[in-house]
This record gives sequence, C-alpha cells and structure tokens, in this order.
Amino acid sequence: MFDITVRLPASLTAPDSALELVLTATTVRDAVDQVVAGHPQIAPRLLFDGRPLVSFVLNGRQLRPSEALRTGLAHGDRLDFVPPVAGG
Repeated sequence: MFDITVRLPASLTAPDSALELVLTATTVRDAVDQVVAGHPQIAPRLLFDGRPLVSFVLNGRQLRPSEALRTGLAHGDRLDFVPPVAGG
C-alpha cells in the first residue's frame, strides 16, 4: 500500500472546512472507502448506490468516470475529489 494525499473541498465537507488527508491506499476505490469510513457524514455527497457523485483528479489529471474507482495509486500521489459544477 502507498501513502497518498486526498483533498476534499469545503463544498463536500460543509459545514466543516476542507479536508486534506494522508491515507494508505492502492486504488481510488480504496481511498474512497477510507474517506467514507472516517467521515461517514459526507458519504451521501460522494457515492450513490455505489457509484461516484464526484469526479476524481489524480495528480492534476481528471480520471474517466468509468475507470476512476479501479485506478491504481502510487506513493506520493495526490487525489482530489471534485464535486459537480452546474450553472450557466
């Protein structure tokens, strides 16, 4: 397993402030599971019926939704959880 940094913006963690966590994970799914286990109050903002409600950005590159949860992680990676944005 590898130490990675996970960043969650305040829009996902409200009313708390943004979170930056150091986790030991091998896949994005593993990281999501650890975030949900440690912060169950934000689970409904991250997943619905086992599918992500957020996008994942790994080291500045947005992951394809169909592959995101299976994506492997390496030591030192930064994984950002990005909520959907709408507007016009």
